[in-house]
Amino acid sequence: MEELVRFNSDVAKSQEMQEEIKAIDQDLSKIVEYANKKGYQFSLTDVENAMKNNAKLSEEQLDHAAGGGAAVGPSEGIFPPSMRWVF
Repeated sequence: MEELVRFNSDVAKSQEMQEEIKAIDQDLSKIVEYANKKGYQFSLTDVENAMKNNAKLSEEQLDHAAGGGAAVGPSEGIFPPSMRWVF
């Protein structure tokens, strides 16, 4: 998980990495391969597990949804803020 956070943080700071990843076109396996070639150590399974774990709604979000509000706001996503650039 720490490697995913580090990768996303580095991508957020690097225009060059952002352009390279945009060219990959949302293919997770290719993004993982790209990251591994750059020295980041995580697998596609790591990414999928992180996505599953972070996609679960908190009790507070479920309560808000039950009350008619939005469960996930526009600034929220599958990953916490430090991981939102790529995944």
